Amino acid sequence: MEQFILKYVYSKFAGLQTVSVKSYKTMVQELVQKEQKIIPEYIDTEAEVDGKGNVLKYKSDLYLASVKKAE
Repeated sequence: MEQFILKYVYSKFAGLQTVSVKSYKTMVQELVQKEQKIIPEYIDTEAEVDGKGNVLKYKSDLYLASVKKAE
């Protein structure tokens, strides 16, 4: 997700690379809704599970109009 933001969002705004972002998902959603008038879809999957089956890390994939754009 961060790579998507750096490539497609920050490139539209000069100098934003130095600003910290608290929520990449919120930033993407606001930009996509503003420019494309669609709601992005996120599919979360378990990226890392410990030996007891507890999820330690999730991964989010970003889809726009059912097309995967970032992970």
